[in-house]
Amino acid sequence: VTGQPVARATIQLVNSAGTFFMTPEGVRGLAGFTATTDDSGKFALENVQPGRNYRLIAMKAGFLDSTLPTQLSLNSGETIRDLVLQMAEQGVVTGRVIDSNANPLVEASVSLQQTRYANGGRLLAAAAAQTTDDRGVSRFANVSPGRYYVVASDQTNRREETNPNFKSGPLANISTYHPSADNAESARPIDVSRDGAPN
Repeated sequence: VTGQPVARATIQLVNSAGTFFMTPEGVRGLAGFTATTDDSGKFALENVQPGRNYRLIAMKAGFLDSTLPTQLSLNSGETIRDLVLQMAEQGVVTGRVIDSNANPLVEASVSLQQTRYANGGRLLAAAAAQTTDDRGVSRFANVSPGRYYVVASDQTNRREETNPNFKSGPLANISTYHPSADNAESARPIDVSRDGAPN
């Protein structure tokens, strides 16, 4: 998206759903014709069988998969040149969860949520979730561009409910929305741009 070449991206040319596989670099791929971009982002696929409805896909760890908008048809002896695929970096969202005394919350549940609409109503649905580490830190990698709400919940009460001495009552895990809101209406979203940076 920035116009800079993407080196060592996996390029796939497929004409069906194909079979998924993993490259040695840990990149997901499809069975078909494969190439890797050079340092200038260029690639060449040779000895491709003539066919119709080919899809051209670019993949690299840390980037969103990119597919050429139009399907390709290749006739016998034909060469197709100067195709361009634009790739957007996936984002990283990281933060720290602390209590009212500024102490880190360990193993707190943190989720990235996005707005969804169902039955005419607005709701937030989790796109990813994890627990904080021993510093109260959470880190989400490979986040697709979009608008997210960050929600944290201390899991103490959930754990206490497994304790036979716990007395049942109105206690519950209380969710806090970024930056420090107690309900979704007061939450402030973060926007992950197409260059991978949260705003």
